Amino acid sequence: MLAVACASSRPSVRTSGAVVEPPARTLHAPLTSCHPPHQPVLAPGYRVARWPSSPRFTSVGSLGGALFATTTSSVCTSGDGGLAWRPLLESLEYPTLLAMDQGALVVREGIDPNGDAVPGAEVRWWISADGGERWLDQRAAPETIGHGLTRVTLPRLGEREAVPCGGVLFATIEREGASPILIESVDGGDRWRRARGVAMPRDGARVRCVASGFVMIERHDRMPVAFSRDAGATWRAVRPPPVIVPDDREVLRVERGCAPMLRHGLFCELYGQTWVSDDDGRSWHRGSSPVGGRSLIERGAQLLGVGGGVAESNDSGRRWMLRASGAGRSNLGLRGGIVSDRSYWLAGSALWWTDDMGAHWSATLLSWELVTVLDRRHWVGFVPGPDGESCRGKVVTTVDGGRRWRSTLTGVTSVRAIDGVLRATLCGPTPRHRVGSDGIGWRPSTADAPVEDPEQEPTVRTLEGVEVHLDQDTLRAGEAVLASGWPRDIVPVVARSSAGAVDLVVFGNGTVLRRAQ
Repeated sequence: MLAVACASSRPSVRTSGAVVEPPARTLHAPLTSCHPPHQPVLAPGYRVARWPSSPRFTSVGSLGGALFATTTSSVCTSGDGGLAWRPLLESLEYPTLLAMDQGALVVREGIDPNGDAVPGAEVRWWISADGGERWLDQRAAPETIGHGLTRVTLPRLGEREAVPCGGVLFATIEREGASPILIESVDGGDRWRRARGVAMPRDGARVRCVASGFVMIERHDRMPVAFSRDAGATWRAVRPPPVIVPDDREVLRVERGCAPMLRHGLFCELYGQTWVSDDDGRSWHRGSSPVGGRSLIERGAQLLGVGGGVAESNDSGRRWMLRASGAGRSNLGLRGGIVSDRSYWLAGSALWWTDDMGAHWSATLLSWELVTVLDRRHWVGFVPGPDGESCRGKVVTTVDGGRRWRSTLTGVTSVRAIDGVLRATLCGPTPRHRVGSDGIGWRPSTADAPVEDPEQEPTVRTLEGVEVHLDQDTLRAGEAVLASGWPRDIVPVVARSSAGAVDLVVFGNGTVLRRAQ
């Protein structure tokens, strides 16, 4: 167990709900609080849906049912699954959550998101042994956190470390030249027996109690090999997820191992990668957050994706619902469309959809680039060639809302939707182009595609040609002011106008601005 003092000469000791404020200093990091941006002043007749309820987070984790997160300068916590957040520490230099275990939190500051030391700033470690209520700050990295071990005396073997879980004690006996043996005791250590139905790896492993009665056997590199949901009564072997272990990984990092999820689900967060299984570890799929962040968190029967907002999944991360919107440029996507008065879409790492004017958003994760959405069931995508082989890309199309896809054009290097026309570039010594309207039928084209400036942000214009843009903190439609005090990182993606007046704007974080009917 990590030994942590609960007082410090630098921060004051906080009571529940109060904030520890380090001494005032000039920060190199952008100052970002745990609170959402203020609501803007809207032009008469307009209203807004899905205003952000959280900032953009840089790291996220969970401990004891609570969520913890960092912005570029603050440490925040949420006790309601990410709907509301409050600050724990503020005015820090790029804080990062690095470890959470056995009630302890470790936060490092002074290292920027690229992994470089912040010039002129000290690298400090903030440690809390009580879930963020009190903090100690120090200049040296803390020792590795323990894993709930207790000391027991085994007959003829002397004192050993054991793991209590679900009323059972587990210990291992090392054997020279042979695999270790897992033993268990159901009477507090008076009597021991060999655990049945589980084999320990020859090169060593550890036992970890994840939750009451859920026991995980892990190799020393934290890869799971077996687990029990009933305190060792029955065991299942696990095929470890195909994690790429970095050679230069830090000792203290958010590597929380594996946890149970759903009836037959497992959730693993290892070396900055998230893997999910819904068949007791026989097969895995890579988890990713659909809200512009990298963190996924197992929370009982659900997955929470936290980044620029909070999303929830009940099917091992394939489909998502947006719980809370967040501020940020690319939370849901920087492309979108308006299908009807009530239905809009946004595209990033997932396809987000709303059928109730933005009150609720749902999403399907995508493993390729979404080119355009023609209607609720008809989508067009682009699958790049494997391993960077540009001549093996293909256009794929679905007409049933993503359940089935078929390839409609191969040998494609790129495809774009320009003014309602799909334009594909084919591989070859000279550029060849195909155009189409539905992603299914294609015809040759000799016209050159419009050149796009990658440094210039796409302009948002309605079909009538009215431009919607941000001018400092003012949201404008042409010269008309739609809102003042608008945050600059909540950017418009698509807009609609009638008789020259904008009546609908959809933003990349899921916020919707509408003119009242």
